[in-house]
Amino acid sequence: MASETLIDESLLTEGPESLLGAAPPPLARIDLQRARDQVQPRMSRYLFLTLALVGLAGVLIVAQLPSDLPLAQRALLLALHGCVIIGGLAGLRTPARWVEAVLAVVVLLVVLAIGATVLATGWALAGPGLALYGLLACLMGATVRRRVALPLAAVMALVLLGVHLAPAGLGAALPAEAAPTTGATRLLVHLLVLGAGVAGGLVIAGVVARHMRSADEREHRFRSLLGIAADAYWEID
Repeated sequence: MASETLIDESLLTEGPESLLGAAPPPLARIDLQRARDQVQPRMSRYLFLTLALVGLAGVLIVAQLPSDLPLAQRALLLALHGCVIIGGLAGLRTPARWVEAVLAVVVLLVVLAIGATVLATGWALAGPGLALYGLLACLMGATVRRRVALPLAAVMALVLLGVHLAPAGLGAALPAEAAPTTGATRLLVHLLVLGAGVAGGLVIAGVVARHMRSADEREHRFRSLLGIAADAYWEID
């Protein structure tokens, strides 16, 4: 007569002690900050290197500007872009607890350097560097906390507004065909791109957090079932 195999039902409800150790506690919901803490080190390294390259490109552009640019303005622009290079390279060796603060400072330097360049050259809202604002806002929204990313985006918007309202003769004159003729439209486009970048960064951060939460939940279920299976085996044996 075949004997029935009985399994203690308490194994299915209680946290058993097994060779694998105690069953893991219930998994807490992962938040955006925890997700950023796990992905920030790798993302920040690439971002710091990219910012350093942006600073180098700015130095090369300023060096190629026409000679009628005042020497004091040229020196100021070179100093700003040089600080971006130094900050980007220094960020590669920054301790983890200071990464967010250093990243915010370097991005702020990039924003100010680009704004000063377009003002000094008279490019105004036609300056190609202003297109980086939306990308930077997106990357910062995905990498750092909202209380850091949103003020940086606000600074970018203020710089754009300042460039739009700046006197036309503040910088070197552009050729007539290159002078901006639709300043309000350009400002609106830049602000829309900036807003899209902020929203995109926050969405990316949310997606990363959800995927990491899903992965943690699967790992938690697997470890729980493995612990139950191991104890059930020893109980039956």
